[in-house]
Amino acid sequence: MSYIIAPAPVGLYVDSDMVFSDTGLDAIRAKGVLVILTYAEILTAVILARYTSKGFGVGVITYSRGKDWAPSATTGEQDAKRALDAIHSLAVPTGLVLWDDVEGPSQASPQALMDHVDAHGAAVAAASDIAGDYLGWGGMLTSEEWQARPNVHRYWKAGGITRDRFMKAVEPSRGWSLIQVLPFNRNLGGGAIVDL
Repeated sequence: MSYIIAPAPVGLYVDSDMVFSDTGLDAIRAKGVLVILTYAEILTAVILARYTSKGFGVGVITYSRGKDWAPSATTGEQDAKRALDAIHSLAVPTGLVLWDDVEGPSQASPQALMDHVDAHGAAVAAASDIAGDYLGWGGMLTSEEWQARPNVHRYWKAGGITRDRFMKAVEPSRGWSLIQVLPFNRNLGGGAIVDL
């Protein structure tokens, strides 16, 4: 297995911002993990080679901007550029699902978040990759608003119920590509601290 290009394999994935040692990789393999979702900001050729040589698929996500960040078309373009630069510097083939972590935006403007998501999606699509969004806390958009984003076709559900600004559960009609099922920062042994 190598890069995760659509369609992705069905199975257990981990999301972690740590760099796994060989011991950590062995621990998560023993738990049945197939794919490591890692952050564009920490991915290097050495890390990529280590993961793929151990038979893991590798997916890429960007870091969230944190609590109460101000979304805009500019932030969407910046996040896409940062991630695209990282993966293309590693000669990762096109067709990758590139996840944007849109947790924690300022609640001032749903339109500003849509502008961020649309700009990110357009930049990723222009690079012949596939845009996906991690819908964690504070995403504020409704199911219909997420569904209407023209260049986002993959959705990753955070643990628990993902809610919009009206406190309704978000359920994009395309469905969820990934669903986070275990508690955050679970210790799988061998130093592996992950989200599943």
